Amino acid sequence: MATKKRPAGKTGSSTSRSRQQRQGQSSTTTAAAPRNDSAELLQASLPGTDTPQPAPEAAEAPAVTPVVAEEAAPEQPKECAAAAPEVQAGCPEETMKEEAVPAEEPERAPAEAPVTAQEAPAPDAGAEQEAAAPQKKARKKDKEEKKAKTGKKRVKVAGPETADAAHDWTPLPCEALLEHLLPGSPELEATRRHGQHVAHLAEQLFDQLQPLHGLDGRWLYRLRIACCLHDIGFASGRKGHHKKGMRIVEQDTSLALLPEDRSLVAQLVRYHRKAWPAMRHRRFAALGKKDREALNKAAALIRMADALDYRHMEAVRDVAIDLQPGKVVLTLSGAQDCAPEQDRLLVKGDLFMHIFGVELECVCPIL
Repeated sequence: MATKKRPAGKTGSSTSRSRQQRQGQSSTTTAAAPRNDSAELLQASLPGTDTPQPAPEAAEAPAVTPVVAEEAAPEQPKECAAAAPEVQAGCPEETMKEEAVPAEEPERAPAEAPVTAQEAPAPDAGAEQEAAAPQKKARKKDKEEKKAKTGKKRVKVAGPETADAAHDWTPLPCEALLEHLLPGSPELEATRRHGQHVAHLAEQLFDQLQPLHGLDGRWLYRLRIACCLHDIGFASGRKGHHKKGMRIVEQDTSLALLPEDRSLVAQLVRYHRKAWPAMRHRRFAALGKKDREALNKAAALIRMADALDYRHMEAVRDVAIDLQPGKVVLTLSGAQDCAPEQDRLLVKGDLFMHIFGVELECVCPIL
């Protein structure tokens, strides 16, 4: 029997072509296919084959560089990403070619930084005042119209600033308090007349002793009110009436006084007799230094004026003062004998002599 043999050259070439066809159907490599040693072993095993000829190498496919954006690399297919490194090397080129080039994101405008409270422009104070001016004028006009309709006027409860104005500051806010505390009492008229006469004498002392004490008209106003009310404590009894009167002036609202005047008037009522002002008294210690000095001087004057009407008979009508070096001479004039008042003046004038460092001399003409 004749045996047909396959030519060696045809056998290797056909085997190589069939292998290449099968590989092309399964997958296409990204680079030249590596030389497979299994083909040589197969050819050597066939009978009647001589030394195998090397299979022609497949033409290397040109490397394809994917067109991608420079900012980011293209994403790999999900199948290749999950596979092992050996499998990822065999991912098809067609898959890489068909991948869509990612669209470039439009450039975003830089976000503006928020304006903080410190960076915010400060409001113009002048502009705000100009804007508020018409409103203030309108409110002021409305208040004036209401006052005109109701007929009410604001009453100023305050003392004068000068001694000249204090003389005309009438009436004093004392009558309402006297009527409130002593309504229809027989002591009401006596207390009122005695207080008014003491205020008249204190005013003369204040004016003629101005070079010594240097007090202003505000203190004359306070002194006159304190003289009118210095015996108001009689409403609660004669004993300790100077302290009782101080508390009445402090607490009774029927006496229309400013807070700064009320405290000083109350202490003048307290010091018109008995003890001198002292730092052991808490009300006096609470005052400032200037007010303490002024209160001492005013208390000396009210004590002297009260002594000049010691019998509540208005025996002394007027006082003439002569200022001499180290001495103050008082000449008393009246329709009656004023010897008791003369003696009482030298007793209650002790605070005056202590403060100003002078001697008192009182002259009373014999009628």
